Amino acid sequence: MQPRKILFLLAAPLLVAAGCSQRSGRLQVSARGAASPAAAAAGSLQVSDNLSIDRVRVGVKELELEDGSCAPASGPEGAASPVPGDMSSSSGDVSSDHGGSSSGDDGSDDPGMTGGDDDGECEVEIGPFVADLTGDQLAGGIQPVFQGDVPPGTYRKIEVKISPLADAVAGAADLAGASVVVNGSYTHQVTTGGTTSTVTDPFTISVTASVEIEKETEIAVASDGSVSNVTLSIDWSQWFTDGTRALDPTNPADAAAIAGNVARSLGAFRDDDEDGLDDDN
Repeated sequence: MQPRKILFLLAAPLLVAAGCSQRSGRLQVSARGAASPAAAAAGSLQVSDNLSIDRVRVGVKELELEDGSCAPASGPEGAASPVPGDMSSSSGDVSSDHGGSSSGDDGSDDPGMTGGDDDGECEVEIGPFVADLTGDQLAGGIQPVFQGDVPPGTYRKIEVKISPLADAVAGAADLAGASVVVNGSYTHQVTTGGTTSTVTDPFTISVTASVEIEKETEIAVASDGSVSNVTLSIDWSQWFTDGTRALDPTNPADAAAIAGNVARSLGAFRDDDEDGLDDDN
């Protein structure tokens, strides 16, 4: 397994096959929250008694299937189709802050799928797009979020690149230069003038890091109508703790730690049986 650097995915990008267009197979992308199910209401995920997540958005510059062997070209270029829902993975070197500058490129590439080379190998690239999930979609199980045509063949690596995207990408302007944005609410005690009261405040966590996730695996895309699945994981259970204490999303002093946790929580893996678990393990 390659070191992961980060991921996140969702929405419905346009696919264009270049250099290895032929009869298409089907690739589905699904999203999964933490491994353990959590309580949820309409649109909201209850992380704890006093903290809930309402929405998560991720800017995906591209998702690649790499080092594969394409089927012989024969047929029209592939096309993507959305699946109801919204959603992306990671580990390794991440640089994140709360409203600071981001590293990497500007994500200005046009949406599309490209791939192919003269040696019979095929690399498929999908993106850029914004993954947009409500909190309850991360509460348990997996959510299909994208399905599209890709060249049939066997691919040996997944690579996901997450970064701030150009405003021209649908939904990216609302992220205000961030790669991941989390919206929620936090109930806590506030003391003012000697009086303590319980208040519920909305919060926004912005991650401006550019991150990549790489996973060596074997993804077989067939042309017989069967669907291959890649699951993107977002482990929100790691976000609001530093291992010794709970982190407050309304406290600027905790913002950088939470943003780093969000970046490190992302992952992706082959999951053809759609059980939310890595087929390679």
